[in-house]
Amino acid sequence: MTTCILVHTTGGKSFARKIGRKLNAHNFSYYLSSVNDYPDVHIRHPELNQENSFIHSRAAYPYISGARWLRSLCHSEAMGYLVVNDTDCLRLTSNKLRCSLLFNKKKVSHPKTYEVTDDTCGKIYNQLPIGHYVVKPLTSMSQGKHVQKFTKMANNNLLLNAGGIIAKVPGHKKVIQHFVPAIALHRVIVLNGTALSFSFVDKIQKNWKLSVCLNKDTMEFNPHPDNALLKLAEKAQQVVDGKINFIDIFETKIGYSISEINTACNLTIHENLSKVSISDYIARTLIKIWRNR
Repeated sequence: MTTCILVHTTGGKSFARKIGRKLNAHNFSYYLSSVNDYPDVHIRHPELNQENSFIHSRAAYPYISGARWLRSLCHSEAMGYLVVNDTDCLRLTSNKLRCSLLFNKKKVSHPKTYEVTDDTCGKIYNQLPIGHYVVKPLTSMSQGKHVQKFTKMANNNLLLNAGGIIAKVPGHKKVIQHFVPAIALHRVIVLNGTALSFSFVDKIQKNWKLSVCLNKDTMEFNPHPDNALLKLAEKAQQVVDGKINFIDIFETKIGYSISEINTACNLTIHENLSKVSISDYIARTLIKIWRNR
């Protein structure tokens, strides 16, 4: 029997187990491994090898670089293990600057992004056009908790206008992005190149921040999304060479713009809203990728 090793975030065990149980229903076995203890699963189960097992990485590239689990996952890839999503995809989708540069190169709508550090912040700020911006950590963390918004106005210097706001964002390296005047945020689930035929949406209420992640209050199920939205999500996955992604897309009055590409989401709320077993879709996709390797 083929085994899937589900590498999950510290808080992602429950949904990883859901996927594993769906794999069981299709005559695949599974083991769970937190990022805190990977690759110990290979030590506990020496019978696993590249011919009878593969890995589904349900974790993003860590905020602290050089984490043991990621180094070990790279080693597993080098040994010939199939890894879905692979470590190149994890590194890319977790780095907001690299993603922005790539999307702009491929002419996929995405807010223009600038990297700043404590040392370069003032110089970058002075070069920004007048307008609205958000600042966030360079790598993904805390589901948007640390994202801050500021406005650059004429004759306003960094210290007076945005210095304190930018300083609130953790990390030496950060990114500033042009603020997207969104009227809604959508999440599309794209599995091996094909978007599922439904989506999830959060529409502007009182706060400029939108969430289609762990949002029980304002997120809604959309059984019939715009086809252009689904096609953009599929194109975004193709750009980052992903396999199982949860793609968040801004809707504006003039069209759609990519917000971010996710690899490690708990979709329990989404399953409850949609009454669809997304975990089974993911399990079936994993099986298909394994069989077509």
